[in-house]
Amino acid sequence: MILPTLTDSPTSTSSNLLDNLTTKPLAAIIAGGQSRRMGGGDKGIKPLQEKMMITHVVERIAPQSSRIVINANDAPAEYHALNFPLFEDSIAGRLGPLAGVLTILENCEDELVMTLPCDTPLIPSDLIERMHARLLETDSDLCTIEADGSRHPIFMLLKRTLAPSIRDFLESGERRVGYWLKQQNFCVADFSDQAEAFSNINTPEEFERISKEWDQNG
Repeated sequence: MILPTLTDSPTSTSSNLLDNLTTKPLAAIIAGGQSRRMGGGDKGIKPLQEKMMITHVVERIAPQSSRIVINANDAPAEYHALNFPLFEDSIAGRLGPLAGVLTILENCEDELVMTLPCDTPLIPSDLIERMHARLLETDSDLCTIEADGSRHPIFMLLKRTLAPSIRDFLESGERRVGYWLKQQNFCVADFSDQAEAFSNINTPEEFERISKEWDQNG
């Protein structure tokens, strides 16, 4: 599948973009997984408080980003109904989330991109602000998340220039996000003060727990 190039990005130099947040980054929701532990299908369309799980993610990341795109393979009709650009992996083999990240980086003109999974409906309202501050503080190419000692590598604020590194890594036969990350000039933003915000939903039991907690706090 030939993917359309994203051409409606605001014009900006890399230095300007990384020196301030007046130009918000593109947000890319990675929903290309097969969700085997959830019994298959797309986790993002599962209902949570009368909304699809991905809708909660969209509502929380939209104010922090310039626009939203979704990486999804064999996207269900529900994703199309959201009216965001949809991109299938540009590299064959369903190689995991890094393939989705690569697809977005290779098909956008934005210098800075925020990637995040579709199954974390509680993401903080200051997510990008804090990650961007760490990126500047450490002069890194990429910032990821850590909370209570656990790293969440699909949450990445990264430069588009990292695309060739990801492609080379995947074409070498590797696919582990954490292993690729260790080879980069990266930094970590500590969100231990909001650790619950990064509780992703990988199993029916986790989905049931989150649903009950939301109903009780409703």
